[in-house]
Amino acid sequence: MEITYYTKMTEEASSVKAEFGIKIPEWNFILNRLKLIRSKNGGFFVTAPSMKKDEKYEPYWDFSDPEIKRRFFDAALKVVETHIANLNAGNIPEKVAEEFMF
Repeated sequence: MEITYYTKMTEEASSVKAEFGIKIPEWNFILNRLKLIRSKNGGFFVTAPSMKKDEKYEPYWDFSDPEIKRRFFDAALKVVETHIANLNAGNIPEKVAEEFMF
């Protein structure tokens, strides 16, 4: 997995800290609009793009197997944490790539 773009959110009060895209080279597949979220306990997690429906957020896509879902989002979190560490160290520019448009 690799980051295709990363956009840090500027509103400090928001739980959404960034939006980013990832590429899975083995599948030649790109997923956009993933969100990095800070939880109420201070940790971070990654979510799929979603829409608000009946006061609840529903993802546009999902995994039918909970274990595969957990592994995917854990891997995505590690990739984005590494990207942030590289940004903070000045190893890469703030904006990696433009969002892919179809």
